Amino acid sequence: MSLERRKEEMSDQFPELDELFGESFNPKKTIRLEKDVDQDNKERELGNYKAIWTELRNPETKGVVEAKIYIPRGEKVDKVLIVGPGYRGDFVLQEADYADDFAKDGRALIVYRYNGLKINEKTQNELHCPQRAEIKSDKDYLGEREFNFEECNRQVKTILKALSDKVNELDKIDFVAHSLAARNVLLTVSDLFKSLDESGSAKGTVQKVVTKIDNIVLLGAWLETRKDKIWFWEQYLPNEQEREYLEGFDVKRFFGEAEKSSEKLENMTAESFPEKTRIIGIQSVGDQHVDLEGEYMKFFDQLKNAKERGTVILKDLKDQLPTEIGGRETEMHDYAHVLVRKWIKQIIR
Repeated sequence: MSLERRKEEMSDQFPELDELFGESFNPKKTIRLEKDVDQDNKERELGNYKAIWTELRNPETKGVVEAKIYIPRGEKVDKVLIVGPGYRGDFVLQEADYADDFAKDGRALIVYRYNGLKINEKTQNELHCPQRAEIKSDKDYLGEREFNFEECNRQVKTILKALSDKVNELDKIDFVAHSLAARNVLLTVSDLFKSLDESGSAKGTVQKVVTKIDNIVLLGAWLETRKDKIWFWEQYLPNEQEREYLEGFDVKRFFGEAEKSSEKLENMTAESFPEKTRIIGIQSVGDQHVDLEGEYMKFFDQLKNAKERGTVILKDLKDQLPTEIGGRETEMHDYAHVLVRKWIKQIIR
């Protein structure tokens, strides 16, 4: 297909994505969603926004990432909120609520999934898109690569690269990143920011996108840097390879790569990020594993000079959640999510 014909195809079928991503989305792997699904995967009407599943791609590295995109109706998009889920896809069940709150007033919402996620009955909550599950292909998982820690980092870069063609039309970009995604976003954004030249000008369009990042909201961020604390989580994922959740998931490789990222986290300061960027920490979703007095507080203490760059906020759900609630696995997440979303609405304007 010629370049001109492809541009016509994009403009005719998905003009909203054309305006936001230019040539960085794949129209052949794009689905316009007439309805969404709620937290139990039951049909839900769309709000004052359009919902589209698509594949974003980085033409330089050939990396891809699949995501659900919410775009306000009748509004020129000049703001973007990127939501990064926790391990396997924790938190994507909340995306329709996020769309109701944030996919409006010129703000597009991007909720991405992890490459390597298997498409089967076991992962319907992480996929959270029945229409995507119905697509038949020679692969039974998302993306072009298997799941691993470094691939998770590359996915964040792919999304930023996908926005780079239209970066001049954007006023700001915000991140809400949960658990694993928080680590990935911090590492990727700081690495890209370091690649700016001494004058502060962007060497490339991806770096220019980074300078538009306003807030990075960390929900129960995975900030451990001590080896024993990182490898503790290996016990949390026994026999994960055999559970048919993720393609090619090697637990030892994953945590080995995560351990290598520790030095970068330990050396992060306010100067590791663009001047306007605020780093905000929330102990979210009733996560008892987040130690505000330990690794979490240590990390934010490193950002103490951020007073000149915006306010660092720590919010804790301790004593705000009932001791027992419901029987569904996500019930506590749902309850905490209401509180968390109120805080995020105060932060992201």
